[in-house]
Amino acid sequence: MAIKIADSVPKHVAQFLKASSELKLLQNAHLEHLAKINSTDTFPDSESIFIRAGITLLCSAWEAYVEDLARNGIAFLIQNCKEPKDLPEGVRKNITKEIKQDKNELAPWMLAGDEWRNVVMKRFESAIAREANALNSPKAHKVKSVFADMLGIDDITSCWHWEMFDVSSVCDLIDHLVEIRGSIAHGRNPAFPAQTVRLLYLEAVATQCAFLMNNFVREQLISTTGKDPWAMVRYNQDWTKFCTKDETA
Repeated sequence: MAIKIADSVPKHVAQFLKASSELKLLQNAHLEHLAKINSTDTFPDSESIFIRAGITLLCSAWEAYVEDLARNGIAFLIQNCKEPKDLPEGVRKNITKEIKQDKNELAPWMLAGDEWRNVVMKRFESAIAREANALNSPKAHKVKSVFADMLGIDDITSCWHWEMFDVSSVCDLIDHLVEIRGSIAHGRNPAFPAQTVRLLYLEAVATQCAFLMNNFVREQLISTTGKDPWAMVRYNQDWTKFCTKDETA
């Protein structure tokens, strides 16, 4: 059954939630399968096609979310910055550096008038195409690099913390998700078994990170432009049931 998402939910978050709903359908199918092949209420949690597919789906949703959030942030900057000087300092420095390295002597004129808006967006699209492998393996340091380069946010991962989870622990868990997906994609056995509980755990972590990033980028855009780009979102989860990175050690 499709979930209903309010119109006020930012588009990048809505897309992530839709992917999450598909993941839940897969999880339900897995539980039904386990119920049929077991006569007791305790199920052996072995590696299965369901869990492998779930890990792949979750990591793909995370990858798409990182790209969508960055793209929407850049589009908002382009629409709401009157001049190039209004862009975040980090973005201006990176563009200036690239212009200086361009062998075309007329390259600086590409920023004339409103052409800078096209330059900023084309720069992002080119970077996404050039660094496709980076976002296909969206580990913490690569996510950090994308937002620093494209939106001038020094460390997007600095918002990845809540209750007993610190930034380092969350970065390890996101990397763990990507590593498991990588092993599955290359037909190798993951270093850790792809268990149902591990999938649920990583899904909760990725979802919390997605919501925190939405709010963090929103605050940065408001600081830069003085305008509100999209709504804040909150994720309700009983984190007392989970442990820190030692869970995956």
